[in-house]
Parts: sequence; C-alpha cells; structure tokens
Amino acid sequence: MANDLIVDEFGINFVMGVSFDMSSNTSLEFKFLKPDQETYLTKVGVLGATELVTSVGTFAANTWAYYTFVDGDLDQDGTWKAELKYNDADPTQLYSTIAEFEVNANLSG
Repeated sequence: MANDLIVDEFGINFVMGVSFDMSSNTSLEFKFLKPDQETYLTKVGVLGATELVTSVGTFAANTWAYYTFVDGDLDQDGTWKAELKYNDADPTQLYSTIAEFEVNANLSG
C-alpha cells in the first residue's frame, strides 16, 4: 500500500498482490497485526478477478485481493503488518509476504 492511512479512517481498500493464482480459493483471509504487537484483526478478503493497475505496479487477475477498512478497524497509530492467507479445496494453504504500512495519528485524538 503506497499511501499512509490515518487513525479512524474507513471505506479505504487495502490491496495485496501475490505470486500465485488464487482463482480456486475457498477462503481468503487478511490478518493485520496492530502496532501494539499484541492485537490481531482478522478479516475476509475479496478476490481481484480483473487486472489492477496501480502506482506501484500491475497485478494480473486473480493474483490480488482487497479488504475495505470499516469504522473502528484503524484504531492505533504506528506501523501495522498485514498478511494474506489463501486456502483451496485441494487442500492447499498459502501465505503472502508480510507487508508493513503506516497509520498516522489524527488531531482529534
């Protein structure tokens, strides 16, 4: 994710790409580790079924997923970590590389 986020923001898509085809998924799960290094936020991911062109590169269809932050998710400022877990019926379980992103404080507290 190229842009920093602000505490209490929501309605923003968090996108992660992987090096494998996820079209046969039975589940996609984002796991976020908050800056306190103790609190995890686990959310269901949505598969990107079409090509995605971003400022950091182009992701082929079925090689990226996203989660839209909801009110209350981004409640700590600092460095967050994110990982995407893929499962299918084979059964296969694969993980993305861990990504880091910043959530900045806001003036309202």
